[in-house]
Amino acid sequence: MSGPSSFVVRRLVPGDEDVFRAARLAALADAPDAFERTLAEELVLPPDAWTGRLARAANFALEHDGALRGLCACVPDDEREGSAFLMAMWVAPELRGTGAADALVHAALAQARAEGRRALRLHVGADNLRARRCYERCGFRLTGDGFVRARDGERELEMACPLDAPAPSGDLSGVRAGYDRWAAVYDHDGNPLVALEQPVVEAALGDVSGRTLLDLGCGTGRWALRLAARGAHVTALDFSPGMLAAARAKSGAHAVRFVEHDLRRPLPFADASFERVVSGLVLEHVHDLSAFFAEIARVLVPGGRAVVSGMHPACFLRGTWAHFDDPTSGETVHPGSVAHSIGDFVMAALRAGLRLDDVIERAPDEAFAREVPRAAKSVGFPLLVVLVLCEPDPPAE
Repeated sequence: MSGPSSFVVRRLVPGDEDVFRAARLAALADAPDAFERTLAEELVLPPDAWTGRLARAANFALEHDGALRGLCACVPDDEREGSAFLMAMWVAPELRGTGAADALVHAALAQARAEGRRALRLHVGADNLRARRCYERCGFRLTGDGFVRARDGERELEMACPLDAPAPSGDLSGVRAGYDRWAAVYDHDGNPLVALEQPVVEAALGDVSGRTLLDLGCGTGRWALRLAARGAHVTALDFSPGMLAAARAKSGAHAVRFVEHDLRRPLPFADASFERVVSGLVLEHVHDLSAFFAEIARVLVPGGRAVVSGMHPACFLRGTWAHFDDPTSGETVHPGSVAHSIGDFVMAALRAGLRLDDVIERAPDEAFAREVPRAAKSVGFPLLVVLVLCEPDPPAE
């Protein structure tokens, strides 16, 4: 099966009428139930009809091995001012499941944003679960609207992707207070990142029995307590008194040394103090990644290992970053986040002198979503990134 690196998405322009027509007719022959028009109707369209389609809307084609093997169109939405509509979506059967559909959808989203649209809408068959998952990965959600197709009685559902969602402000002044509020529900709000992260980080840390271990941004103690129970000698840092209070109240907390400390300041430990460092879901709350990773490198013993997880940067592109619903006020609280890229993480770690052993990205699948319902809207979409790092041994004399 062809991979995502083997195709290109481009906008069709005047002069592309012949290849546009050929691809459209191929789409109608392959999936006649997916379109309002029929193959017979479009076979007899005159040439100027294809020219008119290219002029009236932004039509995108996916090219593979020199042929057009996918199409979509971003057209003005006549029903809702300020919106655009994604339609005429098709990917050749041999490219389904390769990321080709996602690439076409993202081209339409970029076009709608460039036009200043507030949302991009579409209709999808109620039974077309594969297509719905694709659209959900790209940020679309069901609106609750829909209609029944007159020609066959099948139900179409409306989905929409908002294009004016706020970006993370980068203001981290409210992180401590935000996590103090979050502490009361943090362990019970079904955060899919926590469950997705657990097996990956555990495997990367390896056997911790008898090892000195530092937990940076320990929160309510989920890693500190788990690893102490496995025999590690754990020191755990956080700057949220509320989170630390929740951690200290748990069974097994006596085996952990909890320290209130702001990770924006140098760590209060001597060089080469720890054999393992773990940091879970902290990176979006760190402005200075270089300083953060430099301190990890400083306190690791030669040959020591650090495992650092974070929300995947792709989440920020769909308007998602750390937040929770306050059960008292009902308010959705964003403590404060900074958007980084995976490249930012990797280069900061390398500049600190750490060796990069692995970069692991994880997306929930259907089975995971059945266990963690909040992950259902993100099946197939990357939520987590984990860096596995090592403090190199000194060169041999």
